[in-house]
Amino acid sequence: MPKLTASQWALFVVFQIFFGLVVFAVTRDYYLREGPPRAPEASAPVMSGAVPPGTSVAPAAREFGLAPPAADSNDPQVLVRQGDDLFGQGRYKDAIPLYEKALALSPDDALIYNDLGLALHYTGESQRAVKLLNQGTTKQPDYQRIWLTLGFVQMENGNNEAARTALTKAQSLDPKNSIGQEAARLLGSLKQAPGNG
Repeated sequence: MPKLTASQWALFVVFQIFFGLVVFAVTRDYYLREGPPRAPEASAPVMSGAVPPGTSVAPAAREFGLAPPAADSNDPQVLVRQGDDLFGQGRYKDAIPLYEKALALSPDDALIYNDLGLALHYTGESQRAVKLLNQGTTKQPDYQRIWLTLGFVQMENGNNEAARTALTKAQSLDPKNSIGQEAARLLGSLKQAPGNG
């Protein structure tokens, strides 16, 4: 094995940091751009001036950075939609309790596992995110997005073999759609990473 000089080691470390930041930025951009798919909800009737259930944060409240709506709904779709709204604003910590309540109400929904896992990762709780994402893959093994998220989080944690396994599964489920293509791109990044031949 060749010996590296101090400057070569420094260059190697800088490259690793730069590579990690680029992968993080590109993948984060993908998730913010694509977002999780949602089924449209039937409009709720308005009862004599009351705010309809599931009403999201009002634009004025968003503009002034006021607190998110209370998680007083018992409809997982409403809670997830509110969580997604906060996630889209980069308010991951505020989205987590909404996703957690939605998951308690709908414990077999891999989409909720996916969204909660990604929010946890972005708040620095990556180990908890991996555990949760793995649980989600057992609930719905054919849900492609959760495999992509699991691969991304594993890759960010430096668990390249686990990342490769998850990303390969994501790509194999549908290599032609945007999720499969993103999985292929991340797999390519793993191959180019130093030490991964």
